[in-house]
Amino acid sequence: MTLRYIYLSHGHFDHWISAGYIAGHFPGVQIISAPEVKADIESQRANGESFRDQWAVLFQEPIPPAETFGFEVLTPERNIVRVGDYEFSIHSVGHSDGDDTTVLHVAPLNLVVAGDVVYNNVHQMFAEAPGGRVCSLAERDRPCRESRA
Repeated sequence: MTLRYIYLSHGHFDHWISAGYIAGHFPGVQIISAPEVKADIESQRANGESFRDQWAVLFQEPIPPAETFGFEVLTPERNIVRVGDYEFSIHSVGHSDGDDTTVLHVAPLNLVVAGDVVYNNVHQMFAEAPGGRVCSLAERDRPCRESRA
């Protein structure tokens, strides 16, 4: 089996940096997303210090090398990706644990590739709440605090 695509369901930097790293090990793989996710990624790339600081806080280690985020994100025509006999449709689901979250749907298989949309009732952090607020279940009895990003 050959890896042909890496799908980015939303613009969290740990996902797209990791996608670039993985793509570097699979020649010819295409990284794809919906246009709104690509716009979010490009915005983060333009403001590099923000995600670099977040990475250092979350993972307590240096960010991966620059080549892991020097890749192109493609947006498929009509938000459809064909894999073999199947069409994977990209659908926007709005805000989940981040803005502009999407899922892939394969109707004939009754399959939804949900990414971070599904947590099995575990929501550790709502880090991108509307209005730039940071909220977590541990702090649910207090107002959300303003994001530093």
